[in-house]
Amino acid sequence: MYFEIEKQAINAISDALEKFDVDVPLENFQVEDEKNFRLEFPPNPDMGDLASTIAFSLAKKLRKAPNIIASEIVEKLEIPEIFEKVEAIGPYVNFFIDYSTFSKKLLEYVGDDYGQLPEVGEKIILEHTSANPNGPLHIGHVRNSIFGDSLNRLLKLAGRDVETQYYVNDMGRQIAIIVFGITELGLKIEDQEGDKIDHKIGKLYFKANQKLNEDESLVSHVDNLIERYEGGAEPELNKIFEEVDDKVYVKVPTTYEGVKAMKILKAEGKNVTATAVYDLIQAYMALAAGADYIAPYTNRIGNLGNDPFELMAHLSNRIVEDGYDCKILAASFKGVQQVRDAFNAGSQAVTAPVSVLKAIFENPSISKAVTDFNNDWYSVYGEDKGLCDM
Repeated sequence: MYFEIEKQAINAISDALEKFDVDVPLENFQVEDEKNFRLEFPPNPDMGDLASTIAFSLAKKLRKAPNIIASEIVEKLEIPEIFEKVEAIGPYVNFFIDYSTFSKKLLEYVGDDYGQLPEVGEKIILEHTSANPNGPLHIGHVRNSIFGDSLNRLLKLAGRDVETQYYVNDMGRQIAIIVFGITELGLKIEDQEGDKIDHKIGKLYFKANQKLNEDESLVSHVDNLIERYEGGAEPELNKIFEEVDDKVYVKVPTTYEGVKAMKILKAEGKNVTATAVYDLIQAYMALAAGADYIAPYTNRIGNLGNDPFELMAHLSNRIVEDGYDCKILAASFKGVQQVRDAFNAGSQAVTAPVSVLKAIFENPSISKAVTDFNNDWYSVYGEDKGLCDM
């Protein structure tokens, strides 16, 4: 496509030169003369997309300053369709591409096999995302999924036989550190800070790992745990490992590659939450892949002009009618009413900011009921006696 654009620019200059009324022959300046018709990329986008230095080469023969020659060329030049305008900027003839026309021609030019290279007989295993199970998944992991999927497509287009893998580290040193924190440091998952189970496990891991950094002699305890677990002879230890793993739900974006990852994870017995759901068909694909939870993004769907609660209602009906073992985990809320509407539409669970959850209880009637109850209690038993004193 670039060479076609370049050719049009060169031909336009060549045609303009033929209109010059001069005594000096210009036969030395043919289109094929690469040196004289050399095009450059301007240093600043404001100066156009391509620039010709032809005016410098003509200056001696025409006995004019290059900037004057450039202006005369532009005056005589017929602008090709692919360009929006052509300007003389100093001694340069600068071409500005019309990107509306360019885009249309590019789509015509690019076929389904554009960029496809012949097969080279090389197999590549591409592992990507493979998120650490000891902390919450976040937007950075989605970024890695996008990079991984893009690399996969590019390599396939380059003729490689590509197999993508998502490594689920459900038994490794990191999980062993969590078990070490539970069995030998007395830490409990439920005692850790955080509103979500993956956040709590991440906090526990951080504390246990911090202890290992402070006392290197404890590292051998973790190594011993791994050896004992891999030996498989201690049911109680195995149970602790399994309980930690069972409480972790792998959040997978509901994309083409994400649905494939869900099927692989479910085949390995892992818990899966399908996230980034904006469309009903997306949700159905996650259902078919075996997702345990499906998370429609309530507020974001609404911002796109669609009805998130209609999606949830249809999805809820499909789950019931077809007997899927799946729950709706509504996410992305801005207010209490959205939470109410989500439950009314069939959601079994929500994940919402603490500010939204607190707002549920910010009701004058609730405050009055609590005050009335306290006053009744105090009138009978006195203010210095609580329920535990009875």
